[in-house]
Amino acid sequence: MISDRCSRGTANRVSLLMRSASSGSSTWTTLNLNRTDLRRGNLTGANLQRAALRGTSLARAWMVKVDLRGTDLRDADLRDATLRDAIADLTTWWPGKNFDPAAKGVFVHPNLEKADLRSAFLKRDDLTGARANAFTEWPAGFNWQQAGVIMEDDTPGAAVDQDRRSQPRFRHPPRR
Repeated sequence: MISDRCSRGTANRVSLLMRSASSGSSTWTTLNLNRTDLRRGNLTGANLQRAALRGTSLARAWMVKVDLRGTDLRDADLRDATLRDAIADLTTWWPGKNFDPAAKGVFVHPNLEKADLRSAFLKRDDLTGARANAFTEWPAGFNWQQAGVIMEDDTPGAAVDQDRRSQPRFRHPPRR
């Protein structure tokens, strides 16, 4: 049972969610659990990407290794919730300004889309899970694939173009 306080409909929706997460199926993009009572629920490993959990009660919920990227948690009650090893990104909406996801054990993936990093020193950084696109500019010689960056651009050849863009620029001397 997901929670003693969950309604049967909510338990069924979350049960489906749990099966989806464990089977590796596609991401839920329209899951709406706004203002739902999931207190003491076990959501371990659930894929909650882009889910609407605004105003949801998740007090004392077990949310280990939950994917919260893009999830709306505004006004959600996360008191004593266990979020260890959960992942989020910069598009995740948190309950309030004072909520610190890192203090709860959440790893927040950076969003590097359209970032100009040409002057950044990234030689030893592990950017596993960071999102980038074809418009992200890398320092010369930086290998974004080895650093674990996820290329979000669906345009064919974007990664090839990106590799070219990270190469040192050479200008030919003007012809006389």
